[in-house]
Amino acid sequence: MRWPDGLTAKTAPRKDTRARRELSPIGGEAHLLARSFRRGPAPDPATRLPRVSPAALGGPGDTLGNLAGDSRTQYTRAAKSEAEERLSNPPEPPSEARASRSNWRCRLRRARQPAIEIAAILLWSLWIGRDFLEFDPRLWPHGADYPLSIEPLYQWDLLRQCGSCVLWNGFFNGGAPAFLETHAAFLHPLVIALSLMFDPVTTSKIVLVLSLFLAGIAQWWLAHVLRLGSFPRLWSSLLAVAGGHLTGRMEMGLVWMVFSTATASLVLPPLLRLCQDGKRRDGVVTALLMASALLSGQGYIQIGLMLIFVVFAVAFTVDCRLHLRPVWKELVRTVALVSLLAAILLIPLVNALPLLDKDLDDQMLSLQPLERIPLNYVVSDPEYYNSPATGALAFPAIYANYIGWIPAALFLVGVVRRPRRGSLRLSLALILPIPMLAILSSRLLVDLLGAPAPPILAAMRYPSLVLGLSVPLILAVAAWELNELWVRFPRLRFFVAAKPRVVRLVVLGAGGVLLWFSLTGPCRFSRAWMLVFPMPPGTQGIADHLVLGTTAWVQPHPTSKARASA
Repeated sequence: MRWPDGLTAKTAPRKDTRARRELSPIGGEAHLLARSFRRGPAPDPATRLPRVSPAALGGPGDTLGNLAGDSRTQYTRAAKSEAEERLSNPPEPPSEARASRSNWRCRLRRARQPAIEIAAILLWSLWIGRDFLEFDPRLWPHGADYPLSIEPLYQWDLLRQCGSCVLWNGFFNGGAPAFLETHAAFLHPLVIALSLMFDPVTTSKIVLVLSLFLAGIAQWWLAHVLRLGSFPRLWSSLLAVAGGHLTGRMEMGLVWMVFSTATASLVLPPLLRLCQDGKRRDGVVTALLMASALLSGQGYIQIGLMLIFVVFAVAFTVDCRLHLRPVWKELVRTVALVSLLAAILLIPLVNALPLLDKDLDDQMLSLQPLERIPLNYVVSDPEYYNSPATGALAFPAIYANYIGWIPAALFLVGVVRRPRRGSLRLSLALILPIPMLAILSSRLLVDLLGAPAPPILAAMRYPSLVLGLSVPLILAVAAWELNELWVRFPRLRFFVAAKPRVVRLVVLGAGGVLLWFSLTGPCRFSRAWMLVFPMPPGTQGIADHLVLGTTAWVQPHPTSKARASA
């Protein structure tokens, strides 16, 4: 038997006595729900006929029997005449203008709640990055590598000065083709538009604030694809904005690492929907956002994104009999469209690949032991990341992925519960990439393969940065489990509903305070590095005395290699 609103055979009321029903743990509300479900809606008292026993009706000449028969006949005739009148005089259909207004009202009513949630994400992003809203070019964001991060943005000033000379970057290491820039998001359309409107320092600040907002929208969108409630959606998106996988990168001023993490997070929701539904529209959206992620710079996050793409593809395209499902065709079309959209970077990169060189780290000194990696999600002390306790280098920007112990605990509960419930493919797609990224970011592969590390692994140098892309997946599973606690547990819901108002408010308030506490931790953690400082003294004087004729546009030697930024 199927009980309404999540009731089960154990929680359904017994039929013994009324006292036992009233003293049941879930109160009398469950009994009323189950009773209405079994018997259907109660009849209208105005139209309900009086009960008359067969013995009281008597024979045909009995007055009471004739009265009951006449009342039934009149009731049947009245109902029949009313039905015939409705069929003969149907209501007029609404006009087109009225129907259009009704449709728009329905759409606005449906969009009200998402608009409120998106506005909350925007306000929270502005609050986390409030120091970057000071658009003074003499105030620089925190980090030793920040000047190196914004250097390629000065290249777009040449577009207004000399046009085609923007194709060659002569400002760094003797010069190189400008479209080979892989460190910064030089070819990203959003960055190009901001660089042509503002100076490089202001552009970087706007990019940082937009990155926080895009990361929150990506997490909210992923929760929406999972069909979670409004509260888990908003909670996970606010955590994604303040998470250490974004704010911790600013310890060294890695602007483009923050931007690439946000743009790669935007790929996950349409990719998941594409794998589930196989619609071509989702494939086009995935290709656009994936091309945006490829143009966002760095390269570390892109490696993690390709790994997640492969896991999603295998989980949703291969069935139990090792046969391919039809969605594989849409995934191939998506990859082809990504190659076309990102061709402005991929074609010059492949053409000049023999001339590019990169520093290697054969010993992989930046890698952590595998058992230390979970601490990066729950330790909020900045001094921990500056100490040898991490088991690697003292650079918080490489390892900080702090989100707090509450989402981490919900994620662990979800890992235990998800495979035993339905949607095994979805559970594997969300959970399996996380240990794979952790193994890639640990010393496990180096210990298995032996030192020195293979060139393809040694070229990464800091693979721990890839682990930042695991945070959106962890928050998605945590929000999913938080949604299950309220929606899938009827005992908890009936316990809260059956208690007095004071107890109900206390229980809900305690849960709200606990979840709010989970947001304040990452918010305080972000304040360590989401700051601005005055530019170093004397910088402006040195820049004014530079002679551009001797310090820029140095032609490289024909046999030398153009060294790419690490």
